Amino acid sequence: MTVILVGILLLANRLQTPPAAIATATAATPTATATPSATPTAPRTAVASGVLTGSLGYPSEFIPPLTVYAISVADQRVFFSVDTPRYPLATNTPPRPSYTMTGVAPGTYYVLAYRNDDVNVEAKDAPGVYSQYVLQCLQPNAAGSTPAPGCSSSDHSLVPVTVRASETVPRIDVTDWYYGPVSPSYPPRPR
Repeated sequence: MTVILVGILLLANRLQTPPAAIATATAATPTATATPSATPTAPRTAVASGVLTGSLGYPSEFIPPLTVYAISVADQRVFFSVDTPRYPLATNTPPRPSYTMTGVAPGTYYVLAYRNDDVNVEAKDAPGVYSQYVLQCLQPNAAGSTPAPGCSSSDHSLVPVTVRASETVPRIDVTDWYYGPVSPSYPPRPR
């Protein structure tokens, strides 16, 4: 009986595929674990991952607790995420609220943030985004980002972000919440 059990365990161990790399994502204070949501159809091997980092902003006197997502441009079922805490904003006190997402598989992503606090569904489903508007109009400051005086851009389209193995992609600021009541077609909050 013992010989059969040992044989079964050895066979199971030989057939076992290597585990997928676990991606970790960290916020300024808390630590979170993230994994791609898509189930691979073939065994995966460990791949060197990258890092996304940037500032957070919100048009208020605080930044609510958020989940920042890197959602694959090629397959929205594949994403990485990190949770961030609520930040009170002190107008002249650095450092600015930020996030760092580690363990992101190489690829191209859209970066969005959704609120995690107890608000109405409409606000919870309206993301903050890294967009053309961020690149063209938002000026970073200690309290987040504010629109530059005279900026006339109305382009709130998402900016694809390419992550390469073992590289950190900085300044992916999730600060655009200014697209108005009718938002462009953004990926929904991953579930």
